[in-house]
Amino acid sequence: MKVNHLFLTGVAALSLGMTACNNEDVPQVNNPGEGTTFAGMYISAMKDVSTRAVNDNQEDYGGRTEESKLTELQLLSNIQPQTWTLGTAADETGKFWETQTAGTFKVAPWKTNPGPQSMALLFNKGSLSADIATAADKTHGSTATAINDIIALATDNKFVMTSKAEQKTIASGISEETAKTGTSEAQNVFSFDVERVVAQGMVVKGDNLNEETADGKGKVDLADIKYTAINGAAKTYLFRNHAGKRTIGEADGLYEGFASAIDGYTDFEAAKDPDGSAKENLIRLGNILPENQTADKLGMYAAKNAAASVSEAKTGAGIYFLENSVKKDAFTTENKNFGYYRLPYAKVYTTYIPNEVWKLEDGKLVKETNFQKGTTFFRGEKDGLIYASKEAAKKSQLNPDQGAYTYTDGKCAYRALWNRQTVTADGKSVVNADTRRNNTYLLTIKAFQGLGMPWDPSDPKDPYLPKPTDPTEPTDPENPDIEKEDTYMRVEAKVLQWNLVSRDVILE
Repeated sequence: MKVNHLFLTGVAALSLGMTACNNEDVPQVNNPGEGTTFAGMYISAMKDVSTRAVNDNQEDYGGRTEESKLTELQLLSNIQPQTWTLGTAADETGKFWETQTAGTFKVAPWKTNPGPQSMALLFNKGSLSADIATAADKTHGSTATAINDIIALATDNKFVMTSKAEQKTIASGISEETAKTGTSEAQNVFSFDVERVVAQGMVVKGDNLNEETADGKGKVDLADIKYTAINGAAKTYLFRNHAGKRTIGEADGLYEGFASAIDGYTDFEAAKDPDGSAKENLIRLGNILPENQTADKLGMYAAKNAAASVSEAKTGAGIYFLENSVKKDAFTTENKNFGYYRLPYAKVYTTYIPNEVWKLEDGKLVKETNFQKGTTFFRGEKDGLIYASKEAAKKSQLNPDQGAYTYTDGKCAYRALWNRQTVTADGKSVVNADTRRNNTYLLTIKAFQGLGMPWDPSDPKDPYLPKPTDPTEPTDPENPDIEKEDTYMRVEAKVLQWNLVSRDVILE
């Protein structure tokens, strides 16, 4: 499906109209001055027709006004680059303006030269810079600069939007009037699709969400649910030459033609180590947080409260992150066993209150009768029971001297893929978990299955859930398999227009 016109909140279409003058004393093609052709432009904000996803609901979503405002428009060109700022009236010099048709913008025609011309569009560039010669493969971002990278791309009223870098052939003999009113390439009118560079994730509490876990062993504090985005890419292509289709395909659950800047990073198992190959490719909170700083220094990656409803979520910002895909020939069963180390997901934090806690009293295990929310507890490494201390866990009759995982202040975390596409009836065979630019992923928590993980071995310095310093702490407190029978969350996902993907999740 060729996308020609979309809401500016999703994809904008840029049209350039160019007219040839017949003056004899015109500059040569390689002269970036006056030119022999007028170039005009309009940007249309018309809705695309979305394709329904295999598993998730997809729909166009306008987003917040702050995610859609246009303040500056730059045309990259090897012949004559142009820059306009937003004006308030038609035909202002150096301005682009909104027409009487809401969501449609224009600029006055300008002179350029006939012949081949490379072009790309960049909205709200701020401090970013790009050269048309390298635009197609230009990347933005790194782990070292991750906090500022997102600010540069997703600040309210200044969201960066880009097109592909493409080469067009400018026809001669086109009048200025034709450039203003034309609609086809034969009339020197060229359309470009423009999208936001970032993706967005949101987490919402489902209707009638129960504090009791489905396994009957405890409850969670529904007033204390926060989330953030883990394993967003550390870098992204700035322009959309590799972005492929905007929506998920119905037949295969894939974004056709999409490859992120880290598509070739396939070290699923090795990605567990935050200081290894993952560090230059994936966002982990402990890696991007400045040394000896607290969570409030995470910038736009800082955890947010889960919204009470979908309508509430849409009134505020989610977590913005960079698109992440992986080569599909690497999406093997073995690699999916380590999927949460490589694939992008929502990490949801809360406080867990166990129904049954065993403590030591006079050398014997007895049930705690006055356990308080927010108290540190311990999960037996082998028996899975909850204890008031590591010493108590060692007194297990079936597993004596076992270790125990520490749940500091009762905190735990759950994980759910932002995008989980499956092809089997049981929903367990995941074929795609890519997250793409200009998509908003909305997860609705339907239930908590059980106790979450006490800390994350792939992000041990996560300021919200750091690994304990106790040397007796066991390793591997969680299962990174994205196809395990017991999942961390059941989600209903929608893709917004932003293309909104939403699904329900059970957190376990």
